[in-house]
Amino acid sequence: MLKKFMFLILFTLCAGMVSAESYVCSAELSRYERPGETEQHIFTRKSMKMFAHKTWLKTTEREVAHESSESIVITEISQSSLRTSVFTVIIDKTKNEFAVTHLSVGDAEDWRRNPPMWGKCLLLD
Repeated sequence: MLKKFMFLILFTLCAGMVSAESYVCSAELSRYERPGETEQHIFTRKSMKMFAHKTWLKTTEREVAHESSESIVITEISQSSLRTSVFTVIIDKTKNEFAVTHLSVGDAEDWRRNPPMWGKCLLLD
């Protein structure tokens, strides 16, 4: 009985654990008319369904919308009285690349004004 109880406690403690993986991603900003500059994004897993997304501006928690052995899709939907927008990050685990888009109806009117970001990632365990 004691063995079963200890196993249950150990199983419960380990069931919520996830690896502390982090992706450090960098994008070159020529497509934004800023050649030679780079922008860094750090994605750190908080749980199976959440990543912390750190940029030079701030850190935001974002939800995992989909994950497979090949990729992770992280999203956030923002809604205000002025607009609704969708922020999406795709991390390709096999190529170690990432893409970031931020889309609203206003952004779609002139796609060149807000092109998707693309860059390379490094996985840290």
